[in-house]
Amino acid sequence: MIMDISERKRSEDGLMESQERLDLALQGADLGLWDLDLTTGLGIVNERMLEIIEYSPGEIEISLDSWQALIHPDDLSGVRDHLKQHFDGLVDFVNHEYRIRTKSGRYFWVLARGRVVKRGSDGRPLRMAGTVMDITLRKRAEEELHSTVSRFHAILSSLYGGVLLVTNDGDVEFANEAFCNLFGLDDAPINLRGLKAPEIIDKIKKVYADPDNALFRIREIISKNRPVKFEEIGIVGGRTYARDFIPIMLDGGLYGRFWHHIDITDRKQTEDALAESELKYRLLFDEAPVGMMSVSKEGEILEINRSQIELLGSPGAEATKQINMFAFPPLVAAGISEKYKACILEGQKIIFEAPYTTRWGKRTCLRSMLTPRYNKQGKVEGCLAVIEDVIKRKQAEHEKEALQTKLLQAQKMEAVGTLAGGIAHDFNNLLQAVLGYSELMLRRKNEGEKDHADLQKIYEAGQRGADLVKGLLTFSRKVETKSVSVNLNQEITHIQTLLSRTIPKTIKFDLHLSGDLESIEADPSQIGQV
Repeated sequence: MIMDISERKRSEDGLMESQERLDLALQGADLGLWDLDLTTGLGIVNERMLEIIEYSPGEIEISLDSWQALIHPDDLSGVRDHLKQHFDGLVDFVNHEYRIRTKSGRYFWVLARGRVVKRGSDGRPLRMAGTVMDITLRKRAEEELHSTVSRFHAILSSLYGGVLLVTNDGDVEFANEAFCNLFGLDDAPINLRGLKAPEIIDKIKKVYADPDNALFRIREIISKNRPVKFEEIGIVGGRTYARDFIPIMLDGGLYGRFWHHIDITDRKQTEDALAESELKYRLLFDEAPVGMMSVSKEGEILEINRSQIELLGSPGAEATKQINMFAFPPLVAAGISEKYKACILEGQKIIFEAPYTTRWGKRTCLRSMLTPRYNKQGKVEGCLAVIEDVIKRKQAEHEKEALQTKLLQAQKMEAVGTLAGGIAHDFNNLLQAVLGYSELMLRRKNEGEKDHADLQKIYEAGQRGADLVKGLLTFSRKVETKSVSVNLNQEITHIQTLLSRTIPKTIKFDLHLSGDLESIEADPSQIGQV
């Protein structure tokens, strides 16, 4: 019997061709193919399906039970629930990721897709087919990415400053606790994720001291899309924040915008106080009535005030700073350099005075107080010199000493005068007796009589003694002076006679008297003192 099977043959050839195209497609997609008879639980798979679980044909039974036995225990219940939902018609197809144990005992991640292709008249599933893809590499990459993102979020969450990350689409991707605290948000950071940029701006604008200006600046930063570093912004309550902005670029395109804020109020106040302190120091330094210099450990003059410039007679600060305190010859010669070296090298406070002629010819006497200057590590990095020109004070001290000497001498002379006055009074009483008795005896004697000449000498000696007493009393300011007609030659000759008895014999008088001198009006006792 002969039958025409041309049509069947063409169908078989077409089926084979379709099967070949399917195999090529599955190979290109790296997919495992499975076909399961749900009535028997047995099925067929392609070679790639077995390669995924590291088995060769014939090494494992191809059945639903044997396949489920290879599924990770933690994933098995999820797989079964997903299958049941599909069998019950709740989902159109199976699309599930789970771990499968390979022949070597390792677990690989797979993506199983399939659907019921045949049901009974009662709707019971009879046959199911689908594919399996090895997604282990993708899952590892996802896990690594998730781990990286988790670490990134952990780092950002632990930052002291407030962090806000907004995608290029305007969605909040991340915010940390510090950001919520800085901007007074009651929301938890995770609740901010997904908010649109206008929504987050609406939440935080209330904290800006000038909201309108602050929002304008934010829009300006976004439009320019250039990094902003440590920009100060005013916050209500007198606080100050510093803002950083960084556009994040990925794969050549803008991924998002990174905002970072920190509260710098305390630091700002400290900086302001430091600036004010520096201003006060500078004012005190520049306007101090004494000279002040800051000297480095190499002897260089770092700073010098106006009083020191004037003290040295220098034309200006720059000219003075050319002097090295360790090496300038006049300073070395005056011993001043050694004092500066000792202060800096030994860390000692030194006070000294030294005469010095400056480079510009000004003569001074410098009183210097050198104090070591320390750095943050406690090491001497130079010294601060406070300098005063005490030459006028020295001159005043010398003048005072001279006056004190003169005063002492005057006091001594006054004491001598007082003593002389007392002696003169006592001596005058004795002389009065000598003069009185000698005068009475002369009255009883005539000239030429015996003893008259001797009595006359006694009387004249008494008179001279009386004149001497009168001089002593005048010296001691006990009596007033009286001017009479005096012959200078006679007075000088008389004084020579008196002095010759008291001065050493080694001293000789050589008088040259003029014989034609006229008499003068003077007190003889004072002439004797002169």
